[in-house]
Amino acid sequence: MTRDYLSACNLLFENGLLSHNTIDSTNVQLIDNIREGYQFFEDWLDTLLEENYQHDGQEFRLTGSKERRFLSWQTWDLLRVMYYGFTRLVSSFTARHPRSFISPLRLNGSAVETLFSQFKARSGGKLTSLNYETSLRCYLAKRSLAPTTIHHSGKGYRDVELKVSYAPLVRKTKRK
Repeated sequence: MTRDYLSACNLLFENGLLSHNTIDSTNVQLIDNIREGYQFFEDWLDTLLEENYQHDGQEFRLTGSKERRFLSWQTWDLLRVMYYGFTRLVSSFTARHPRSFISPLRLNGSAVETLFSQFKARSGGKLTSLNYETSLRCYLAKRSLAPTTIHHSGKGYRDVELKVSYAPLVRKTKRK
């Protein structure tokens, strides 16, 4: 089991997301590696659920806080989001841009994390769907006033421009 787990992690990460190879419409080996690695975790969970695995008189519960026979439910949830999000991104991108490629190693969440941390700071630490638009407008207004780097780190660090849809900055007027 440990060897299979480590092999699946190796396929998912070392030979998948962290590989120096690229993915295009003709080279899908990385996607196959990621699928094969992810399939191990799906099969592992299915085995536990199908067998209704008994351990010390307790049946298997994925969301149980004391469950130790599988990944924590948060890790499993993030793994599923990563897998489905990445595979959909690749299939969508290669369909729209058949002569281009994706380098998985160059994809990172650093810019997204920076953006959402700014949104969260502008909303008093409680970013929700209700105050997201206000935070977005605040960010866009600040960016339009200061078109250079908008963070306090040194030049060249996290300076990748993140494309954000512009929300209309128009005041609503009362209709008479």
